[in-house]
Amino acid sequence: MTRRQTWRRPGRLLLGTSAACLAAGLVAGCASSSSTSSASGTASPAAAQVAANAPLAQDVPVAWRGKTLTVAVTVFPPYEALSNGAITGLDPDLYQALGKELGVKFHIVQTAFDSIIPGLQSGRYQVASPMGDFVERQQVLDMADYAEGSSSLLVPASATFRPTNVMQLCGQTIGIEAGSAEVGVTSVLNQDCKAAGKSAATVRTFPDVSSASVAATSGQIRGVLTDAAANAYAAQQAKGTFDNLPLSGGSSIPGWGATFAMGTPKGSGLAAALVAGLKQLAANGTYTKIFTQYGLLSLEAIPASDFKVDGSTAHEAS
Repeated sequence: MTRRQTWRRPGRLLLGTSAACLAAGLVAGCASSSSTSSASGTASPAAAQVAANAPLAQDVPVAWRGKTLTVAVTVFPPYEALSNGAITGLDPDLYQALGKELGVKFHIVQTAFDSIIPGLQSGRYQVASPMGDFVERQQVLDMADYAEGSSSLLVPASATFRPTNVMQLCGQTIGIEAGSAEVGVTSVLNQDCKAAGKSAATVRTFPDVSSASVAATSGQIRGVLTDAAANAYAAQQAKGTFDNLPLSGGSSIPGWGATFAMGTPKGSGLAAALVAGLKQLAANGTYTKIFTQYGLLSLEAIPASDFKVDGSTAHEAS
């Protein structure tokens, strides 16, 4: 599933002033977009020339050369964030750089994670990220691998509940993003809880991590279980009002650590083009520069040799 299935899986989750007010403001600004693009449009002469001159234009499927691809994302900092109504973050920066290499444009829209796979299958979206690359997902999508993540718990800094091991979540109420890898992770966790003679965790799902953080602030949940890098970024932006707690003991749970990918429609040829673009960005230093800018070089960046289509052999938690 974010890793974020991952996805996966929010540029400013909790910014400044009051964390609760900020997060609430983000949620209010997180209405889904309905923007779409079509491959049937004709590129303008200028756009066609730009595409023809792009270094990797020939790697793009003919139907999409010089065109605009719609990218579906959720609010998942530092990969995607809202800043004054605009979607910013690591992924938008990557897509801007990829567009120059591939000779295409990327139109980024925000949506709920659980609408992304149907949107890719229907042609409403051509790309979505970050998504967890799992064997089961490869049956319906082509995945361009570009990063790797793991889970942690985001809690208010004032919280007395500060677990260090995933089994300490047993019997607690925690929040996750709808459609994310944590859906399966928490299902397996609850099986482990019961096997250990403990109460299962109560799991509440939210449309995005921002709204889950609001629930944590108000005491409705004990914390938000999601990607470690996203939680680290959120805690940093919260300026002391939230803490990111790494959790041991989860490595055996399917979906706990996942390869992040750019999901594309099955058989579209777009994933291979994205991989070619990513390898070029690695070669010219842009990939390293972008991951360094967002503090993820040591956390979630992967070597260019791991940029692959459907490169993961991991399975979703069921």
